[in-house]
Formats: sequence, C-alpha cells, structure tokens
Amino acid sequence: KMKPYSQDVEHGLFNVCRSLYNIGVTVIVQAHLVTSQYRGATFVVNDKPCVVLTDLNKMYPTLWFALLHELYHVLFDLDTVNKQGYHLTGQPDLFLVDENAADHFAQAYFFDEKMYRQIAPTIHNEYIVNSYARKHSIHPSFVYRGFQYFVSEREGKDYWKAFSQHFPRIDLATRGLSPL
Repeated sequence: KMKPYSQDVEHGLFNVCRSLYNIGVTVIVQAHLVTSQYRGATFVVNDKPCVVLTDLNKMYPTLWFALLHELYHVLFDLDTVNKQGYHLTGQPDLFLVDENAADHFAQAYFFDEKMYRQIAPTIHNEYIVNSYARKHSIHPSFVYRGFQYFVSEREGKDYWKAFSQHFPRIDLATRGLSPL
C-alpha cells in the first residue's frame, strides 16, 4: 500500500514512516557519511526493528528503494540482524543476509523488468511517462530511475545522469525524519 504515497513528495514518506512506527518499526533518515557507501541499515533497538535510511546519491526513488530493501530485512532477516546487532546495506555480509533478494524485492515492488520493457520505447515522452506512473501509482521519478537501472543492467548503457529534472529534491521528502 506504499506506492501511492510515493506520489506525494512532501508528505508521503513521512506518512509511511509514521504508519510503520505505529506498528513497531522506527524509520529515520541520516545524512550519508562521506567515507561510506551505505544506503541504509537495519538494527534492533529495545526488541523492535529500526531502519536507518541515508541520503546516498540524493535520489528520491532511492530513498523509497532503500526503505523497501530494509523492510525486506525486517520481514525475513530480523533474527539474523538481531544476533548480529545490525545490518548495513552495501557491506559484505558474513551472516548470509541476502542482499540480492532484498534488492529484487524493492525493485519488483516499484518498477520491475516488465515495466521497463513497456516504457523503454517511450521514455523520452514525458506525457506518456507521467501517465504510466499514475497508472501504476508511483511518482514519475521511479519510472526514470527504473529505466536507468535496467538499461544499465540489461544493455550496458549509461543513463545515470539523464532525466535529473524529473527527480524531486529529497529534502522535501525527508523533512521530519532526520534526527538532526
């Protein structure tokens, strides 16, 4: 039920995090540390899951992707995370937490390969992308980010700098979620 909230840049992430808090999952956003490449982390604090998202890459859809990725660990790896004390996404994991499964879970939820194949021929038509995003209850930036990912993975092409004008500022989405 999170997808529609992604369309509300200023309040959607906060509302989802508030709902998660109400069911026992704390989510905060931390400025990414310059010496790290972590998108997020999962901890157990007072026997409850805690998810930390970073603003690594400063991309709106990446925040949501990181949230879903970390929620995968809450749902499927919490015992391991609890024994280990924490899990940092992006760190090699000696305890066999499945990062690929968590990535696939998050990617499939917001923008999967089937969607990529459907939108790829018309990715440069803003009207079609916006309509497609509305149809799938996601913010248009998820379409562009998904396209960037799949075109890189499947075709080896670099579109990572393209479409930047379609990505909202993440400070609008993270207001109220940072401990600072």
